[in-house]
Amino acid sequence: MSELRDVLWFRGLCRAGTARAVRQVGCVGLGEAARAAGVAKSSVSRWERGLQQPRGEAAVRYARWLHSQVALVSEGESL
Repeated sequence: MSELRDVLWFRGLCRAGTARAVRQVGCVGLGEAARAAGVAKSSVSRWERGLQQPRGEAAVRYARWLHSQVALVSEGESL
């Protein structure tokens, strides 16, 4: 995925309220997700609740990390 496509996909998941569900299905805590994006837990929380739009490199990192989680879940791997 390109960076722009990654971020647009991630923003769509946030708007739909799906980003949090994807993270939780993988039994991944807010702290681990925040570390993957290089941001505070509060930032990830605001993104997932649709209170703030993810931007910049942090959005790209989190989008790619979340995409990898979706791939693992859809392959049936244990996270």
